[in-house]
Amino acid sequence: MTNILIGSQCTFYGESFKIYLAELIYESQREFVEYHSGFTKKNVNQADVIVIDLVCGEASFCIPELKWRKPGVLIGILEDKNQHSLPEASLPHCLNDVVYLYRNDSLEDLRSKLLRAFDNQRNTENCQLEPDCILCNRVSLTLPQRKFASLWLQGQDTVAVAGSVNLNLKTVYSKKYALMKKYGLQTDQQLHSFINLLKTKSDR
Repeated sequence: MTNILIGSQCTFYGESFKIYLAELIYESQREFVEYHSGFTKKNVNQADVIVIDLVCGEASFCIPELKWRKPGVLIGILEDKNQHSLPEASLPHCLNDVVYLYRNDSLEDLRSKLLRAFDNQRNTENCQLEPDCILCNRVSLTLPQRKFASLWLQGQDTVAVAGSVNLNLKTVYSKKYALMKKYGLQTDQQLHSFINLLKTKSDR
């Protein structure tokens, strides 16, 4: 039996993706699946496959619940492969083996990525996954970046932000570009979603 934990916000193809994943696992491993929801310590620790929705850039930050996971397949769902680039920032220990799937992936791409992930899982099933939170590569925004982020979140455009922080426009554009490049963000919409995510995490 393969235990699959679906993140509470994961809506990737809904029930269709669950059916496809179950069929692929039975075809490749001759195992039935059991789906679970809720990121409790027990569910995360018992899951052979974990599926989560990710905002662009989110994989660079800590997802505390994943420290309980055992070696297995971690699937991160992103919106569009044409609007996503790998972040320059290092990934946290608990996310450094994430397999990216995109909502506009073809079935052939999905199949190839998932089968490769299942093969890797079999090769590491006897390994121990012990993320060291103290030495983890997770990153956080600097104080100036947090200031810019809060202003962008308020709806200020780059010109207004430059006036608010008393910097020239070219400098603010440069800092904005550096932030987006660091976390693999390509559009202002992705930047806004990313900043919203940070606010949500900080409010918890």
